[in-house]
Amino acid sequence: MNSFLHKSSQCFCAKYAALFLGALPIAANAAVITFGTTDGFGVAPYSEAGFVVTANNSGNGIFAPDSNFASYYFTFDAPIVEATVYSADSAPFDLVSLDIGLGGFSGESFADITINASVFGGGTYTTTYSNVTSVQNVTLNWANLTSFTVSGTADPGIDNINVSPSAVPEPGSAATALVLASGMIGLVSRRRRC
Repeated sequence: MNSFLHKSSQCFCAKYAALFLGALPIAANAAVITFGTTDGFGVAPYSEAGFVVTANNSGNGIFAPDSNFASYYFTFDAPIVEATVYSADSAPFDLVSLDIGLGGFSGESFADITINASVFGGGTYTTTYSNVTSVQNVTLNWANLTSFTVSGTADPGIDNINVSPSAVPEPGSAATALVLASGMIGLVSRRRRC
């Protein structure tokens, strides 16, 4: 009889452990912000794939493919305007890569494009690409960001922004997981004494 109770408590605990693990938040998949298939001026704030792209004034737009960009892209009237990208739910994210190039607002022949990022918990990343003419894909692999900003000396264009959720657990979910795990341990201990 004692062996039966022990096996029953193991089965009981396994069922609740499965429920507990199933209740934990699952990170969203990586996303690519492509700016769709419709052009227009003054489109910011623009939302796609759980992210928001803003600009500090209306001198921005989504342009149709042209001699620089092969697909629709976001451009802005720099140096007056800069673009900022952040997660719609304010969760930290990783910036894997993006396409940068000369945008379509003016007839400039090149741009210096700077990317600045704010790191969750403090700190920054920054990099500048000088004399950008044609579109180039830049790989950054910056982790745990709250946002990043793109600015330029002339009118930059950005596209194919490859982002993914950071592996940093949110404090609330970590605390909840700890409390639930402690409860499961207590339940197992109590069941074994019976």
